[in-house]
Amino acid sequence: MLKTKKFLAGVLSAVMIISLMPVSAFAASSRIPSGSGTADDPYQISNATQLKWFASKANSAEDKTALNAVLTDDIVLNEGEITGETAGASEWTPILNYNSTFDGQGHTISGVFVKDNASDYVGLFGSTDTEAIIENVGVINSYIEGSMYAGGIVGYNSGIITHCFNESDIYAKNLTNNSDAGGIAGNLNNGNITYCYNKGNILFANDMGGIVGHKNKSIVSHCYSCGEIGGSYVSNIFHRNTDPYLGNISNFYLSTGNSNTYNSSDNYYTKEVFASGKVTYLLNDQITGGNEFYQNIDLGEPD
Repeated sequence: MLKTKKFLAGVLSAVMIISLMPVSAFAASSRIPSGSGTADDPYQISNATQLKWFASKANSAEDKTALNAVLTDDIVLNEGEITGETAGASEWTPILNYNSTFDGQGHTISGVFVKDNASDYVGLFGSTDTEAIIENVGVINSYIEGSMYAGGIVGYNSGIITHCFNESDIYAKNLTNNSDAGGIAGNLNNGNITYCYNKGNILFANDMGGIVGHKNKSIVSHCYSCGEIGGSYVSNIFHRNTDPYLGNISNFYLSTGNSNTYNSSDNYYTKEVFASGKVTYLLNDQITGGNEFYQNIDLGEPD
């Protein structure tokens, strides 16, 4: 009986301690992700509040190399269908000058809403530096509009983007200058984009591409785009290429349908060919059963 009483007393004490803890302690634990931001102990982001905290932390940090993070769940920043006319949406502040590793671990971020014609760097990330790696994340059901550099993943990229995708509308509306808009990155400068795809609409920029708007001294490979691209000078992969090494663009494919395409080096395939599985085969380096891209032939949709 004495042991039982002692056990019950311990349980009651624990309950009393928890009940006396301030509500703010629980609120802080859900607002701030676990982890320290190092490569061995990245921030573990599981909800929209934590992602917003991370963006604020990243934008204010002096050391941009200690901001490593992973997603542990799909993130919804705004509920419902997101368009340029969405009223009352919480506006996203793009992460600038990011220089660490952000691993989505196969999760998506939806409801990214940016509508600021005065901002030059817009996207999930506004800009990245040379040590940045953005991987394994998709931006869906979002609306991203800025002035100069607009991308679904990064507005102005100098790092590595791999295994990412965009299914959102992208606009760069400064038509008096060389505004760049792309499904993955608006401007790719001394960076790499591999194993990515775009299904979003890219509109109103001077330089528009399904993957990249403007590419310079960079690598783009194993990508495809089947979104709508509209404007004066457009391309389903990239529009303006100032890279002297044109061979750094390889194994990319896109669907036809844009009447005013500027770049003639793209590899066009009809939607019927996409549906047949051929493009998936090509993206996997012509290896049957390759594991980078997959497709359900029965549904006839590129995955």
